[in-house]
Amino acid sequence: MLKKHRRRVSVILLILWLTFLGTGIALAYRPLPTDSGGNLNIPVQKEYDTDILAAGRKVINNGLIKGDFMAAGAYIANNGQVSGDLLAAGESIDVAGDIAGDVRVAGRVIEVMGNVGHNVNMFAGEAVIFKGATIKGNALLAAGDIQIDGKVAGDILGTGEHIVINGEVLGDIRLEVNRLIIGKDAMIHGNIIYTSAQKGEISPDAQIKGKIAHRMPSPEEMKEDGKPVISWGKMGFSVTAAFLIGSILVGLFPIQMVALEQQMRETPWKVFGTGILSFVVIPVVIVIAFVTIVGIPLGIILALLYGMILYLGKIFVAFHLGQIILRKKGKKRILSLLVGLVILTIVYQIPYLKILVWFIVAFWSMGTLIYYLGSYIAEKYRRQEA
Repeated sequence: MLKKHRRRVSVILLILWLTFLGTGIALAYRPLPTDSGGNLNIPVQKEYDTDILAAGRKVINNGLIKGDFMAAGAYIANNGQVSGDLLAAGESIDVAGDIAGDVRVAGRVIEVMGNVGHNVNMFAGEAVIFKGATIKGNALLAAGDIQIDGKVAGDILGTGEHIVINGEVLGDIRLEVNRLIIGKDAMIHGNIIYTSAQKGEISPDAQIKGKIAHRMPSPEEMKEDGKPVISWGKMGFSVTAAFLIGSILVGLFPIQMVALEQQMRETPWKVFGTGILSFVVIPVVIVIAFVTIVGIPLGIILALLYGMILYLGKIFVAFHLGQIILRKKGKKRILSLLVGLVILTIVYQIPYLKILVWFIVAFWSMGTLIYYLGSYIAEKYRRQEA
């Protein structure tokens, strides 16, 4: 029984680990300041003797961090040296340079190009370990597409839709996958044990010193079309990334988060109507801006903000739901966020209903944010006039 649920247990444990760690980060640290564009670039000659928390549109480290490096943003890159762990959540994450400790990251696209001293845990839409990259510990991977061309000194435990291995693995490989490819350059010192509805494509030139074991998914893990259900990785990535980013927002902007939640609670129909109008009007404005050459920069900015609001919307609504369920106005903020995210994640797994809920969340959150910003600007203008 334990072996049957090993992957699920591993994913759940990782989510819980990141959950508690994210909570501590949000409450214990304050981020480094960013420039006027919301970017942070740590130069090559810069050194920090402590743990670092960074949040911004782009967060890039080229220096030396003698502690843990924790970051959240649209784009995160480590090109320097980190003597501790790397913990990051973002749209796109590049792990280069040297990380002496563990790497625990969640993002849409994650690329590992450097050297990692211990373990790597990744939740991603697409995960790549490039040739020349070295992971001295184990790799726990949950992603849609996984490409491994580098070296892993420990074991690989993973789940994904499409997994390609062309690198060197000193330990065992245990996977749940739709399609597995072992390329001609692969060198596997341990065993390969994989669960899949179809037989893996293993090159005759691949060097495999251990045994190969192919297991079929159990009936309850199969869809009607015969393809296995592999949604734990995506669910884990979604919950973990949203919770990490949400925890940082709650930790850094507690007053604003509570104010947004209060706005949702007190004027639900006003913000919902504002959200519907904004959801339709903003894309039209973006298209018009791109048509005119002068308005292209404005169009790019609006498109980025529009996408950011849609993504953060789930976090705002989850926080609101958690506050209602726990009946804690302005209190138990981290727990409220976690409860709300779990509920939304469960609802998103229900066919047809998830589409309706997605639109409700988008309208509600977008309207709340725009209504709040409008009220804030109007109040600030009235104070200046007075």
